Amino acid sequence: MEIYLKSRDFKNWLSVKNGPHIPTKLNDKNELVSKSEDEWDEDDFRKLTIDNKTLNILLVSPDKTEYNLVRRCTSAHEVWKLLILTHEGTEQVKNAKLALLNRDYELFKMKPNESIKNLYNRLLDITNGLLGLGKVFGQDELVRKLLGCLNDEWEPKVTAITRRRGLPRRFQNKNFNKGEARKMDPPTCFECNKPGHIKVDCTQLKKKKLFKNKALKAWHLSDDESFDDEVTEQVANLCFMALSDTEDRDNEVDDSYTFGELQFAFDELLVELKKKCSQCSSLKKNIVSIENEKDLLVIENEKLKSELSLLKNDIAKPTMCNDLALEKRSRFTQRKECEFRKII
Repeated sequence: MEIYLKSRDFKNWLSVKNGPHIPTKLNDKNELVSKSEDEWDEDDFRKLTIDNKTLNILLVSPDKTEYNLVRRCTSAHEVWKLLILTHEGTEQVKNAKLALLNRDYELFKMKPNESIKNLYNRLLDITNGLLGLGKVFGQDELVRKLLGCLNDEWEPKVTAITRRRGLPRRFQNKNFNKGEARKMDPPTCFECNKPGHIKVDCTQLKKKKLFKNKALKAWHLSDDESFDDEVTEQVANLCFMALSDTEDRDNEVDDSYTFGELQFAFDELLVELKKKCSQCSSLKKNIVSIENEKDLLVIENEKLKSELSLLKNDIAKPTMCNDLALEKRSRFTQRKECEFRKII
């Protein structure tokens, strides 16, 4: 609305901002006093006309609900103040909104699998709210905030942007410095921490995977058995079964296993067992829910049966009454007929 008033005539906005024009004059004591209508000059008429045009714009713009709020206002300045109070609230409300938006701005982060477009729109919603409440942002501040909330997969692009724009070095990843981009160190295995090969080609990892497959076979064979409440005890039993199964061992694998290999297999089986236990717990909850629903349906069925029985009784009562009335009338008729015959 502010932009609309300024586009119509900037004097309209000044009338809203500064209040209505009051024609005044200096009296004999050099004091400002109000002029009477007969003393108004052309300048007074022109300013008062602008005030009334502005008031007319503000009165015809709102809907019916807002019009009922401002219809008693006598100046554009008064209408504007009332509309601001209605839509933006008091200073206490503004401070509360500002605190909430500041918190959202400080804790702003990129969500998992969120696109850049959605991220930018969420940031704009927060910053627009803060701008409306009087907070000022610099362009570099918004750029730094946007780059700082991106996740790790965007680090190369963040580094390229920060170098190009000359942003602070805290946004630059040390792994993407100019000198290091040309140096290629020999690969290091993340499994055994030895240089010269990568984790995929590590012999120790292959050994662990083979051992894991053999342990998982023993686990899947016992999938249909009931679960024990003690998780660690069950995993220990499975590991013992896998270790004692010497018939299916591969000759390429050493018969003696290190503590690390056993720990690796134990952890894998523990994760698998927890998944199965979680599935079992979910199924048990579903069973309980279905049983409760069944009980409710049984109760509702009994209730409907009782209502049906009552309806049948209500229908049968008028029929019985009609039958009794007809029977009494028939007896009365027969009695009268007998008396008539005796008379004859």
